[in-house]
Amino acid sequence: MARFYDPGHEFAYSGIAGTVMVGAGLITAASAPWISEFPAGVHRLVVWVQNTKHSSTS
Repeated sequence: MARFYDPGHEFAYSGIAGTVMVGAGLITAASAPWISEFPAGVHRLVVWVQNTKHSSTS
């Protein structure tokens, strides 16, 4: 992004960069509940794999 910086357009550069960062933060905050479901799915998969290994040796 540094190549886009021009002292004559410093206010616009900072405003656009700030807006993009705030937007990314809002998207991250809005998707946090959906993202936090992934570890539960991984945990269920690990438990399933462990149960499968134990049941196949019995």
